[in-house]
Amino acid sequence: MKHLWLSWLEILIGTILCACSFGLFILPQSFAAGGATGLSMILVNYLPFSLSSILLVVNTILFLLGLIFLGIPFAMKTAIVSFAFPVLLGLVSRIDF
Repeated sequence: MKHLWLSWLEILIGTILCACSFGLFILPQSFAAGGATGLSMILVNYLPFSLSSILLVVNTILFLLGLIFLGIPFAMKTAIVSFAFPVLLGLVSRIDF
């Protein structure tokens, strides 16, 4: 049980660090990014929604596909990142230096 909580804590800390790196370094400098975040960075130019909203929708679609094809164990480990990252990115992106 302790190992499970430690695993979830490590995943959450990694998600926070990724959101900080994207929100504080990659997005302000307009660096290219790949994956779901890169796709969302492209879509934000054509859709009237915020980056974190688009990323949440893209992550939800990918999460549901992963749940269908890869099963429950995948979903349990991926859920926290898929839904926490866009929220944290939205919060971190509001920081202005």
